[in-house]
Amino acid sequence: MVIAIVCIVFDIPVRFLSERSGLPDIAFERTFSISGNAETPALVQRVIDGDTFDVRLMNGETEGVRIRGIDTPELGGAGCDMEYQYGMDAKKLAETLLTNKRVILHVSERDKRDPYGRLLANVELPDGRDFGAEMLASRLSVRWPNNYDWCRSRRP
Repeated sequence: MVIAIVCIVFDIPVRFLSERSGLPDIAFERTFSISGNAETPALVQRVIDGDTFDVRLMNGETEGVRIRGIDTPELGGAGCDMEYQYGMDAKKLAETLLTNKRVILHVSERDKRDPYGRLLANVELPDGRDFGAEMLASRLSVRWPNNYDWCRSRRP
């Protein structure tokens, strides 16, 4: 409990304390949950597609996460074979970058959830890179909102 108070009062990222405290990561798992404008540690459990995945929060809850600001090709409702293939490529890259990794979710109180109840977040990878920026750089996603047609357009 003292660790949580120190982190909140002094705005110290949890990963800083967890790396330096000598305590196992599990010591932090029951202390933190999603709150407004928060940096929230999470473990990625399953990638659904290039911009959606499931995480286990440090309080033990499982949440769906949608990446803020990007859009990848659809898998379930793909309009053509090319869109489906790009969607599979995006999912494979997301799996490589995220599966079983501890990430930091940057969640804003202003627009915390999408219409499907998923957390909207920017995601910091374990090495500090931004997941959304990596997906954009790969050309397997576009900025959202958009009307990009993966069936009629070349890969961005």
